[in-house]
Amino acid sequence: WRFTASGTQRQSIGGDTVQLRTNEMRSNADANLRLAVWHWYWVSGRWTHSDYVGKAYLALAQLRGRGDDSAMVALYSPVNVERRDEANAALADFLSTMGPQLAAALEHARVR
Repeated sequence: WRFTASGTQRQSIGGDTVQLRTNEMRSNADANLRLAVWHWYWVSGRWTHSDYVGKAYLALAQLRGRGDDSAMVALYSPVNVERRDEANAALADFLSTMGPQLAAALEHARVR
């Protein structure tokens, strides 16, 4: 797989607005096979798309004695080159529908 495009965008997750990374990837085996990938981090109840901010949140949580609860979250969808917006719309719809449950599941895991 090879990254062919990247960027960031804002999405809502359970009432929070989150900046996340966006990538498009192309298969080395089949040039027609592409994926739209969105990913970001959840660290001790905070969202970030930044590797550096995520590490800072993690260090701060550990210094405060809160442990190292964290997750990298990734969503992906197949991409038709002629209709890229459809893949992004599917990801946005999924995140809009399942985002609150995702946030709740991560929070539940953190407080256990």
